[in-house]
Amino acid sequence: MRYLTFALILFLFSLSFSASSVEEKMKKLPFDPSTGKITYTEVIQVEGLSRDALYDAARSWIALNFKSAQHVLQMDDKASGKLICKGNFVIYTGNFMPTEHRISFSLTIRVKEGRYKYILTDFTSKAGVYDWGPLEDHKKRIMAQSMYPRTHSKASAFMASLKKHMSSATVQEDDNW
Repeated sequence: MRYLTFALILFLFSLSFSASSVEEKMKKLPFDPSTGKITYTEVIQVEGLSRDALYDAARSWIALNFKSAQHVLQMDDKASGKLICKGNFVIYTGNFMPTEHRISFSLTIRVKEGRYKYILTDFTSKAGVYDWGPLEDHKKRIMAQSMYPRTHSKASAFMASLKKHMSSATVQEDDNW
């Protein structure tokens, strides 16, 4: 009986430790105070590039980073300089029995003369046939311990890829080939 009591106490202690750990990991995520959603956003200055050049660079980045740009693009409006994509990436949670989670998101890219802005938000999780819903709602789940940092890592790498591609956009394309 003492062993059972000890095991129960140890289990409850690990749950309380896990909950505080999840809260600590959530603090590292960028939350939009107005929506309460995890949101990565930044305005980036790119001197010497026109709005059209930035739009074309964003469009080519989408084509290179998604399986099918046609399927992910929800809005492609060159006149307003706005692109909206709905995409996803995969993360794995759990140590002993890894679970594949497909993290879906919305990405908005807006371009203006010499600058662009991206907004990566609306993260949801789906594992197999079970839809976990918005990522912000996972804070009470133990699996969020590995879900939050892995999502942050993937989202950060994704946006770093966009920044690199946009900064390497040329002012004029070389047609002499």
